[in-house]
This record gives sequence, C-alpha cells and structure tokens, in this order.
Amino acid sequence: MPAEIEHDAATHRLHVGTGVVEGVTEAMWAYEVSGYRVVKRWFDRRKRDPDGRRSSPLDDVTPASWEPEWTRELIDLLNVVALLVELEPQQADLLERVLAGPLISAQELLDDGVMPSAALEARDRPAPERPAHQGQL
Repeated sequence: MPAEIEHDAATHRLHVGTGVVEGVTEAMWAYEVSGYRVVKRWFDRRKRDPDGRRSSPLDDVTPASWEPEWTRELIDLLNVVALLVELEPQQADLLERVLAGPLISAQELLDDGVMPSAALEARDRPAPERPAHQGQL
C-alpha cells in the first residue's frame, strides 16, 4: 500500500508508491480547485494512512492493499485534469470578457421578464427560523 506520491517535473512521471504513471505534466500535478491540489488530495484519501476527518473508530478501517479500481480512477482523474488544464486559457479569456462587460441588475432582469418577481422577492425575504428539536430520536 503506497504511503507517498511524488511528481518528477523533469520526466513528467508520477510516482505512486512503487508504481509510475507517465505523461503527468507539472500543470496537471499542480492543478488546484478551491485551494486543494486535486491529484494529491485524491491520493491522500487513499494512501496507507489516509488523511481526513476522523469521527469514529470505523475511519481507521482501511484497505490493506491498493485497490485495482483506484488505478483506473487515477488515470481517469489525470485525463480530466489534463483536459481542464488545456481549457484554462479559454476559461481565463472568457472570464476576462465577462468581467469587462456591462453589469446587469436584478431589477433590469425583472423588468425584461428574464427573472420572475417571485425570485427577486424570495432573495430579499429573510430565511425562515428552524424550529428547535422537540425530542430525542
């Protein structure tokens, strides 16, 4: 069961324990979502001593060996990340164009019939209070 994952930027190799996956670029290895490195985070949940929240003794029950489907999952994940990395320039351009464009107010959407008035009213309405629990389950 692998305990470590390492990326070799010079050879584009991802070392997972004694296994190796080729063709993993630095951009794929460093790809982040919400501040988490996607490939590393995926592995950290499956390594010998998995990272993550511990809420019961059952969290300590982990596989003794690498599951074959994890290899398929890793390859699938790397393929998706590679496609996302490839799309980043287009995504950045689109975001730049959207941010540079005109702003549309909720009122304008309402006036143009794009957004129903109920949606605007619901947005402005305070959230309902949750009732206190009345007993034990």
